[in-house]
Amino acid sequence: MAGKIKFEFPKEFFDFKCSMCGECCSETPIVTMYDLEKFDNLSDFEVLLDIKVNYPVLLNDELIFIEEKADIIISPIKKDDKCVFFADGKCSVYPKKPAECLLCPFSIFIRREKGNFTATAFLSSVCSGVGENFSKNEELKKLLEKHFAELVRHEYFILNYSGKKNLDSIMEEWKLKKNMIEKKDLYKMLYEIYIKRKKEKSKLIIKNCF
Repeated sequence: MAGKIKFEFPKEFFDFKCSMCGECCSETPIVTMYDLEKFDNLSDFEVLLDIKVNYPVLLNDELIFIEEKADIIISPIKKDDKCVFFADGKCSVYPKKPAECLLCPFSIFIRREKGNFTATAFLSSVCSGVGENFSKNEELKKLLEKHFAELVRHEYFILNYSGKKNLDSIMEEWKLKKNMIEKKDLYKMLYEIYIKRKKEKSKLIIKNCF
C-alpha cells in the first residue's frame, strides 16, 4: 500500500495568546488515550456511546459542520454547563490539559486525494485570544503534527476495540496495545480508519474540531 500524509499549514498563523476567558470551556473536549495518560485519577472523565458530534466537512471550498454518530467518545464530565476542570474562572489542569484544548482555536481537517492524505490546519473558532497580526509559529506546527499522529493512533485503537465500554477496561487494553500501535505505519492506520468511515458513509476521517 503506497501513499503519503502531507501537512498543509497557512503561510502565516494569526497571533494567539490565551486570554483565559473560559469561553471554550463551555464545550467539553474529546480526549485521546494520550491525554488520559496525564491523569492519575480518571473519575472526572466519562465514556459516551453512540452519540452525535459535529464534524468539519469541506463542501464547494467552504468548511461546514455536519452531524455524525460516534461509537465511543471519551470526554471530561460536564458540571454546571462547563468542563469539570473549569474552576475559579480558569482551567484547573492547565499544564496537562487535553491536546484539543491546547491547540484551540486551531483545528485539523483531513481529506484524501489520489491515494494520499492531507492534514490541513485552520482557525476553527472565534476566540478573544486571536490577534490581528500574522506570525510564523513553528512551535504550533510541531504541536499540530504531534496531535495529529496521536489522534490517528487513538482512533485506530478505538476502531479496533471490542472490550467492555468502561474507562478502566479501555485504559487497560490501551496499555497492552500502545507499543504495538506506535510501531505501525501512520498512513496504513489512517487508511484503515478511512475505509471503515467510508463504509459507514461518514464524510470525515477523524473528529478534531474545537
